Amino acid sequence: MFPNYLFLSFDINKIHTSTISSIPGAVGFIRFGSDACTVPQKVISAIECARLIALNNDDQAIECRNISSTLLLKIQEISLIKSIEQRQVAFSHLLQSSNP
Repeated sequence: MFPNYLFLSFDINKIHTSTISSIPGAVGFIRFGSDACTVPQKVISAIECARLIALNNDDQAIECRNISSTLLLKIQEISLIKSIEQRQVAFSHLLQSSNP
C-alpha cells in the first residue's frame, strides 16, 4: 500500500531519531512541519486488516476486531488509489484529521 515506507514503533526518549535515520537506505521521517508524523496504533491495525482482506477477498472469516468500520473503510479506499503520490496525500490527510 505504501511502497518504501517502514512503520516503526520506538520510544523516542530511548532511541533518538538520528539513530534510525542513520540506517542504510533510510531517508528520513515523514513530518508535518517540524514534527515527525505519529501513526496511531488503530491506523496500523486498520492497515493490517485491510491488507488481509485484500489478500483474502474470498474468505469471509476475516474479522477486524476493535477497528472502527469507518476507519477501515477509509484505509480500504486509500489502498485503491492507483497513484502512489495521491495515495500518500490521502493517507497524510487521514493522519492529520482530528480523529483518524
